[in-house]
Amino acid sequence: QSRGASYCESGRFDKAIADFTRSIELKGDHAVTWRNRGHAYCCIGKHDEAIADCTKAIELNPSYGDAYIDRGNAYKAKHQYDLAMADYTKAIELDANSAAGYRNRGMVHSDMSLYDEAIKDFTRAIEINPSFAEAWADHGTAREGKGQFEEAIKDLTRSLVLNPKSV
Repeated sequence: QSRGASYCESGRFDKAIADFTRSIELKGDHAVTWRNRGHAYCCIGKHDEAIADCTKAIELNPSYGDAYIDRGNAYKAKHQYDLAMADYTKAIELDANSAAGYRNRGMVHSDMSLYDEAIKDFTRAIEINPSFAEAWADHGTAREGKGQFEEAIKDLTRSLVLNPKSV
């Protein structure tokens, strides 16, 4: 489990998946392992496998917010926005301070050109975590979508200050 997480963090997703699979074979009732393997699958574009693993994690622990977020990410990648939105909303219901839940739900809103809703979600993510560079970048992009260019520039600049690799 731990080595698999390290492989995942270092971008060696095939090795991470192999370790998580072995861990599941040894102890198949550990929701975190199922979610972690689902996350790794999502990172390499195996979205159906990611959905299946995150669903298993949710079956094992229905209050596991990160599993909803990762499953939502896989649905979003497949452009199944209603399902992604439902998972992000569930993650937020489970943890009202889930900056990732708000940010990811905002990304779906942005993808659907629902910029007012996106800005609300990105704003909430930033309120929860003012150092969330990616949320600042997304906030700026949504403002740009609304034609609010000066505000967008400010948000994107803030994102760059927080993390030069975020934009």
